[in-house]
Amino acid sequence: MRKWLVISIVVMLMIAALPARAQQTGGQRLPLPGADAFERAQAALQAGDFEDAVLQASLFVLVNPTYSRGYYLRGVAYAQLGDAERALDDLDRALRYPAPDAAFTASLYNIRSIIHAQMGETAAALDDLSAAIEATPDDAALYGARATLYGAQGELDKALADYNRALELDATATAAYTGRALVYLRQDKLAAALEDYNHALEQNPDDVESLARRASIYLRQEDFELALADASHAIDLQPDAPALYLTRGAAYNGLGQHAAAAADFHEWLERIGQQTATYQGKLNPGESVVAPLAAGKVYRFPFEAQAGQTLRLSATAREGAATDPLIVLLDAQGNPVAADDDSGGGMNARIDAYAAPESGTYTLLVGHAGGSPDGPVRVLLEVITGVTR
Repeated sequence: MRKWLVISIVVMLMIAALPARAQQTGGQRLPLPGADAFERAQAALQAGDFEDAVLQASLFVLVNPTYSRGYYLRGVAYAQLGDAERALDDLDRALRYPAPDAAFTASLYNIRSIIHAQMGETAAALDDLSAAIEATPDDAALYGARATLYGAQGELDKALADYNRALELDATATAAYTGRALVYLRQDKLAAALEDYNHALEQNPDDVESLARRASIYLRQEDFELALADASHAIDLQPDAPALYLTRGAAYNGLGQHAAAAADFHEWLERIGQQTATYQGKLNPGESVVAPLAAGKVYRFPFEAQAGQTLRLSATAREGAATDPLIVLLDAQGNPVAADDDSGGGMNARIDAYAAPESGTYTLLVGHAGGSPDGPVRVLLEVITGVTR
């Protein structure tokens, strides 16, 4: 519904600039009967009063039953009301009658494709976008829209071809760069994806999604300084986005700044944690506990440690499982001091050698990272060196 709103308002502004007039012999354009109802429908649509827009457009088409723009107006209003069936019916009618120009025809097909896509009718949406491109073959945005649908269908070569054409037509099309970068990521072409995100961020340095995805590429390339810079900038722009802390925490860990990483991973767990479960009793060295992870669930495992002990803590999923555990160690004062996501092999988490600076009750938090949140994990505390109990 939101997508319909954004696009139809843009289209509505185009329509509003054109008064309702009829073409007569000799080229003179005269007002149509009921033109005041057409203008009221335009005004209502722009004002967000979609029910009145339907009413006024209906009055107009009643006396102008072959005027395509009247059905167009009413179809857009129906779409805004969530009535896809009536919206499509009116857009179909608009396509049956003469159009003022090719751009209008392309807009009709474009809006119809959006409705089909919202309904999950991807094939119909692709057909409409192809028809829109046939009407206006130099519209970069249409190629970008079709590329997005091809990508969703897994037709990556077709998606790339359309993104390439969009950028040939408009080298400043930021959405085409970011869309093509996503396709490159799916093909594991990191360098190509990075180049496209660089182009996108040159045009919009504050695009949080591009910053986050570029940071993820830098992480995979083990360029932790650049990953940290992008993730920090993204957090400054959007501090309420939990996943950004996960990305920055990984960058901090890669740089050996483990306390900073722990703080960010802890922030992630705080923001996604919808249910906290405290282990009854205490985690004992060498004894494993199985914790069933789920989305938004965080476990607290208290345990005793003595000054001078070196500890290893881990959360390991079943072999072959997609579960992605994450662990954060809190010291005796409850401060995050160490954390890990994937150091235990695969997506398993392991803090390999934490030296306890003081004796007391520590707490291991166990939750999930950005992969699958579901599945059992085995939680284990080991004392590697130092005082044993």
